[in-house]
This record gives sequence, structure tokens and C-alpha cells, in this order.
Amino acid sequence: MLVDLHTHILPGVDDGAETIEQSLALLEAERQNGVEAVVFTPHFLPQNETPERFLKRRDEAFQFLLSRAPTDLKYLCGAEVLYSQYLANLEDLPKLCIGDTDYLLLELPYQAPFTDKLFSAIWRIVDEYAITPIIAHVERYAAVQKDPELLLQFKEMGCHIQVNASTMIRREMRQIAKRIVRTGTVDLLASDCHDTEFRAPNLKAGFEAAQKHFDTHFVHLMQYTAQTIFEDREWESWN
Repeated sequence: MLVDLHTHILPGVDDGAETIEQSLALLEAERQNGVEAVVFTPHFLPQNETPERFLKRRDEAFQFLLSRAPTDLKYLCGAEVLYSQYLANLEDLPKLCIGDTDYLLLELPYQAPFTDKLFSAIWRIVDEYAITPIIAHVERYAAVQKDPELLLQFKEMGCHIQVNASTMIRREMRQIAKRIVRTGTVDLLASDCHDTEFRAPNLKAGFEAAQKHFDTHFVHLMQYTAQTIFEDREWESWN
């Protein structure tokens, strides 16, 4: 089962799809990519609203979309949670995880250095809530671009490491993709789709590029990891 774990498809919730028609077009594009399961992960900005308010907006949009969404796809809701050093103080943080799992998609600061304070704050989430963070689109962070080995610290905490499919596809991103993959930390590929033109669903091309420039084992690892997260099941041998 091919799973897209990072999308902005829900209508009118964030900077992704604005209307249900755009959402349906994105879901059709996912189907054309061979995707069988989609996780809706709209942006949650803790400085702008409470989890309660966000979840109300998200769930209303989900129910609205579900009334017209293709029935041959599987769906879960989550969130792309923007990092804050105070995230561990949010009692409702587990409600932002994917479905009923303990996996939380976490977006880090783009330009700021990864300090001890940041790693400590993420460890609090892991330790106090038994949450497993999924670090979103790691190739986009200046700290990782400068030193990809920083990703090892996240792996030591039990985090998953996600890259966007476009990073595998685009020639100008290939060098940073190779540097990140060489760390041995990457285990998830997702589209991070927002629209059908500039940031479209592209998992099929992403996996094809990953197989071309890396290997089949790596592709299978990323596909299997996404499936186990979506199904919330124990890791088993996938070779």
C-alpha cells in the first residue's frame, strides 16, 4: 500500500487547497500516482490558535471533504505542527498525531540553528507523551543543509526523518538529497502537496528518482515505514 503521509489537501484549512474542488483534484492526482492512503496534515501554528480550535476547523473540513472524496482511498487526519519550545506544555498535543497513532509530523525552524534547547524540547515530547516525531522535509532546513549529520541526533531520540519527493526529482536538489541520504537516517518520502500545479502530488516520480539515484532497498524502506505508521502496527521484516 502506497501512503502519502504529508499533504495539504483539506479545503480551506491552511495554505493548501482552498476549495473542495481543488481538494478533489488533488485526491485524483494522488490516485494517478498510485497512492492508496492519504494523511491530511494541515499546518498547526501554536502561536496562532489552540489545538481545540485547530482540531475543530480540521475535522469540519475533513467531514465536508469525506462526503465527496473517492471511496477507494483510505484516509487519516493529522497535522504539521510547527516547532515551539513550549509544545510539551500543550495537554492536547497527542490529539495532533496521525489518526490514533503516536506519530506527530513536526516542522522545525527553517533558518535558525538546531540548538540544545531545541533537541531538549523535542525530547520532552518523546519522553513525556510517548510521541514519535516525524521530522518534516528535513532538506529545507539551513542547519541540515550545513550539517546533515545533525539528523543522527533526531534518530537517536527515535524520530523518523521525512524528505519531500521533489527533493529526489529536482536536479538542483539532488546534491543535498545525496548528502542527507548518506547519513542513513531518511526513512520516509512524502509529497507535501499543496496544489495540482506547483506543489502537486508526485510520489510516483519521487520513488522512481530515489530508485534511480539510490537503490531499491531504500525505496522499499520508505514505503514500508509509511505503511506501518498509517496502519499503526509493529515493525516486521519487510525484505
